[in-house]
Amino acid sequence: MLRGMEALPERSRRRTGPRTRSGGLSRRLLKDTATMGDSLRLVGFAAFEVLAMLRFAVTALLSLLGFGGLDGAFDQVRWDADNQRRWASTTGTREVSASYEEPPAVAPGGLAQVRAQLCDPARARDLDWHLLNPVATVLGAAVPWGLVLSGLYVGLQGFFFPGDTFFLLGSMAVMLVLAPPLARLVQRLHRRWVRFMLAGEVSDNLEERVRTLTATRMTALDMQEAEIQRIERDLHDGAQARLVTIGMTITQASRLMRHDPDATLALLDDVKNDSATALQELRTLVRGIRPPVLADRGLPDALRALAASSPIDTDVTSSLEGRLVGSVESALFFAVSELLTNAIKHSSASRVTMTLSESEGNVVVEVFDDGLGGAEGQDVAGGGIAGIRRRLAPFDGTLDFVSPVGGGTFATIRVPRPIA
Repeated sequence: MLRGMEALPERSRRRTGPRTRSGGLSRRLLKDTATMGDSLRLVGFAAFEVLAMLRFAVTALLSLLGFGGLDGAFDQVRWDADNQRRWASTTGTREVSASYEEPPAVAPGGLAQVRAQLCDPARARDLDWHLLNPVATVLGAAVPWGLVLSGLYVGLQGFFFPGDTFFLLGSMAVMLVLAPPLARLVQRLHRRWVRFMLAGEVSDNLEERVRTLTATRMTALDMQEAEIQRIERDLHDGAQARLVTIGMTITQASRLMRHDPDATLALLDDVKNDSATALQELRTLVRGIRPPVLADRGLPDALRALAASSPIDTDVTSSLEGRLVGSVESALFFAVSELLTNAIKHSSASRVTMTLSESEGNVVVEVFDDGLGGAEGQDVAGGGIAGIRRRLAPFDGTLDFVSPVGGGTFATIRVPRPIA
């Protein structure tokens, strides 16, 4: 009895194994059948497109003769194109869409209505699709279905040539097995063909723009978090510690006031010095967030003030008109400040020139130093140059520089100028 019960699970596994393999084979057959059915579906789309073009040709001829308009024919063309876009979006990983413009109002009939409809790029692409796709679809479907029909034909030959039955049946099996993968390949190419012909012209640009905006938004958030942590750290280690010390010193002075006036005066002098130091640290912290001269007088004057405090000769020339958005001014100021710091610390430069201008809607800042050059080799992840690029990225800003060894460094910053 026990041996029978112990054997039961093994028998169950033996029974379950073939069923699992059979189930996997059934799913594979269903998937391959659906793939081949999709090929026929595309051929069906192509057949409707041929009929739509015949209708369009007849309607266009009647319209030229003054009988009716072309709205219905163009609607049919758009409906067929929408079917292809829905199929590509459903079976692929990217949505395929197009936006249509309202055609200008013209009198029905004649070539004027055709020209008005084809002013919309989406309608023009739909019409081109109807001219080209039926041929492309039939050629694409002929490959896998040609294998299927050839395989069936070869298999039937096995009944008439018994001596070659195994060879013919094997050839049939190979052809039938190869047909679905080829059909999937053709459908993948067809989806790309749909995106190329029927997707909106700016769809790829929009996707790239979304990816760029997502990345720059995360960069801006990371920079904001890092700035908040820096401010908290500076306040905790600087002004906050000073204020705590001032409070403790005042408490000690109040206890000594009656018994030791001289010691009390000395403590109050310490309080005065600590308060002045705390005030200076707070002012330094505020300048690190947004310098007062930048907030009050704008970017050119802030850079002139920065140049005045530089230990090497620094000239600033500006042809900018008006103020920029505060966040853009701050980003440009700290980017140029970092470039000036690099020139002072690392390039052994004796002179730096800064030029501010506007070109084609961009604010352009050019910084040149006559130092040792070689900054191109320092453009690595996590370095100062990469930090400047991260600071400019949320504003679609770019940093380009030329820095041959021994030839100085010429850096160019470009940021689209927003409306103030």
